[in-house]
Amino acid sequence: MAMKNEYQGKGFPGKILWILLVIIQISLCCHGPINAAEIHDAVKTGNLDRVKRILTADPNLIDTPDIIGHTPLSLSATYARWDIFQYLLETGANVHIITKSNSTVAHSVCQHNRPDMMELLLQKGGYPCLKIRDVYGEYTPMLRAVQRGCNDVIAYLLENGSSPDESTREGWNALHIAAKCGHRHLYGMLIAKGVSLDVKDFEGKTPMEYDFHRPDPIPFDQKLSEDYIGRYTWEGAPEGLGIRIFMEGDRLMLDDYGLDELYPIGEDLFYCSQDPWTLKFYRDQSGAVDRVELFFLRRKVTVNKMK
Repeated sequence: MAMKNEYQGKGFPGKILWILLVIIQISLCCHGPINAAEIHDAVKTGNLDRVKRILTADPNLIDTPDIIGHTPLSLSATYARWDIFQYLLETGANVHIITKSNSTVAHSVCQHNRPDMMELLLQKGGYPCLKIRDVYGEYTPMLRAVQRGCNDVIAYLLENGSSPDESTREGWNALHIAAKCGHRHLYGMLIAKGVSLDVKDFEGKTPMEYDFHRPDPIPFDQKLSEDYIGRYTWEGAPEGLGIRIFMEGDRLMLDDYGLDELYPIGEDLFYCSQDPWTLKFYRDQSGAVDRVELFFLRRKVTVNKMK
């Protein structure tokens, strides 16, 4: 591509500037425009410098959604990339965008026990998010924090706009959810914050009728972790949807638009450290893991391991 040297005749500095502009032009021609997937990947992997470079090149990408509506800001909270989260807030990211599952940035922050990050979000105008309910069970951000067992952020929210009377579509209040998820450490705090022990859900049950003890871990050979690592999805799923099982240090992790550590409770059977989910892995005739069944609070889903 020919490029007129507007700096000819302006001495050595002008020539250097012209050369730099040519290099930039060639780079853009070779690599093409930046797409949204690049900033989403940079956020998920925690690469703040790359996020800054991408937004410098194209500031319009700051609120670009992924396939299910998560923006860089909500992804940074989902994956606990707090340096990126703070940078995006300061750069002007929209705190009110809602995903296709009707979740907000506040829902993403509530996957982690970080009241300081929630405070930053609210300072940027995030208060309306606290009243929005997702499509999975009509969870508010506070109820999502209860499901994850995040006591500090729950206490903060109950002091800063969330109501102790919030409930799901089944009529579960915060104590119902804590009981069903085995988060017994939340009982005292929730009661002290005004959540009722006596309210009944739509099946006529009080919270303590659901009291549940989380499964205890069993000894596990870490070498077997390699059997489970990989991506899992279902037939016909759009590209990028599904779950990922991976190692983080010596921890076996689940990535399902949120991170959770898995611990063994039986043969090819695992439980999540925060969410109340069971994962049952199945093997083919050769003994290789080929699918996993996930038992959520309301449903179960089977996904196949990608080759």
